[in-house]
Amino acid sequence: FVQNNYDVSRLIAIGGGIHNDALMKQVKQAVPDVTLRTSEDYRLPGDAIGCIGVAILGNEAVCGVPANLPKATGARHQRILGTFTPA
Repeated sequence: FVQNNYDVSRLIAIGGGIHNDALMKQVKQAVPDVTLRTSEDYRLPGDAIGCIGVAILGNEAVCGVPANLPKATGARHQRILGTFTPA
């Protein structure tokens, strides 16, 4: 989906799979013209994917920015994902 719709020059992998040499080799072979980095290259722990994802989606919701990709999910419209509820 991404390569068909966007120019990609860099891919940043995150999650436990970054520790799997065979998987990372397959990813690099799948996108040979793309620079492959890991989140740890940017001082973001690879195993913190859940925390980072929630932080990004939370930030987008608070800022009122839609965070879904209708072309990828089949949704009819862009939507803000989640709500901000003060305590």
